[in-house]
Amino acid sequence: MSIFLSVGTPLPHGWKRTQLRRLVDIRNGRDYKAVEVTEGGYPVYGSGGEFRRASKFLHDGESILFGRKGTIDRPLYVDGKFWTVDTMYYAVPFEHVCARFLYYFATTIPFNYYVTSTALPSVTQSDLAGHPIDLPPLDEQRAIADYLDRETQKIDELIAEQRELIETLENRRQATIEASVFALGVETVRIQRTEPWLPSLPATWKVKRLFAI
Repeated sequence: MSIFLSVGTPLPHGWKRTQLRRLVDIRNGRDYKAVEVTEGGYPVYGSGGEFRRASKFLHDGESILFGRKGTIDRPLYVDGKFWTVDTMYYAVPFEHVCARFLYYFATTIPFNYYVTSTALPSVTQSDLAGHPIDLPPLDEQRAIADYLDRETQKIDELIAEQRELIETLENRRQATIEASVFALGVETVRIQRTEPWLPSLPATWKVKRLFAI
């Protein structure tokens, strides 16, 4: 079942059409430099995830992070004590909202629709808070979030496997090129050249600079 229904579509029983402002408290992140530490502390989140540590935290618990400036289309789900930078918002869900469900919904928001006409992409808190959402009852929110947790984990595992396969094939491709260029599969007398980046070459080969050819 879709977690967002188009305007005019009848809602399933128990669902209600509302806005984000009625589901979360959207707060501003802060500059982290005064609280930055090199060891220990709490994670500092930017739009790309954790990248620093802080001696203090802004919130303890579940939250959805939204980009305020720059990268605005990559919401993050966090749980625990954290600090987030001043170019992001952090949304604290109310008691009747499943944070994980809200995170998955947040990934469907058409952020480009809300981008302000400035050199650096940005979204206002009021625009974000006013975004509509079709909200199921809490037990359904949790069921949908559980399902999406399982399915996205499977997909992420498949993506990781494909990336590993691609890396293996790229290495094989390069090895095939080098084997052909340096005649590595040819049975002949070979010598090791003085150039450290060259493998052993057939004894009859000459090494020249490109401009001398």
